[in-house]
Amino acid sequence: MTATKILLLLVEDSPGDARLIREMLREAGAFEPVCVDRLSACVERIAAGGIDLVLLDLGLPTARALRTVMAVRDCAPSLPSSFSPAGTTTWSPWRR
Repeated sequence: MTATKILLLLVEDSPGDARLIREMLREAGAFEPVCVDRLSACVERIAAGGIDLVLLDLGLPTARALRTVMAVRDCAPSLPSSFSPAGTTTWSPWRR
């Protein structure tokens, strides 16, 4: 019997950071990461459905901090999200 993996949307514009985070999530075994690098792509992917959790980089060049959080909250108010301030490696949970 195979356990269902958590479909996690990683929003990260740095290819190196995205690769590292994807590898760590896959090694954890419970996650199936999907990566996008722009806020607009994040909103589109959430709208397509099936995402269980979002990890957000708040330092995206296309949208900064509060705008990023608000855009995700507006398109999926009950979707659990976590975010990382730009320039840090600490992820913080956020849920409305």
